[in-house]
Amino acid sequence: MREDRRKRYDDGFRHEALGLIKAGAGKHFLARRLAMPVQTAEKWIMKYRSNGEDAVMGAKGKRSYDWGTKVAAARDHVDNDMTKTEVMCVLSNFCGPFRRFF
Repeated sequence: MREDRRKRYDDGFRHEALGLIKAGAGKHFLARRLAMPVQTAEKWIMKYRSNGEDAVMGAKGKRSYDWGTKVAAARDHVDNDMTKTEVMCVLSNFCGPFRRFF
């Protein structure tokens, strides 16, 4: 069992987690294997899916979208009966959670 690292995760630890995430590890497996909270594992998996490796490695900043893209996403969702995931995939090649889009 590893030491408790809730306060700080170094680059080596994050690289190890990233390797497991890329291999398809779920949040419970990742948390158990690396002795980290399940919530942190889930957050890192979502960050990887939404913004790639840099997000997991601690890069600052969020992806932002212009007003027109946001309106187009809302219109497709409401008027064209597209699911939230379908809208995200079509407009930005992003298949993560819709709530982070806005």
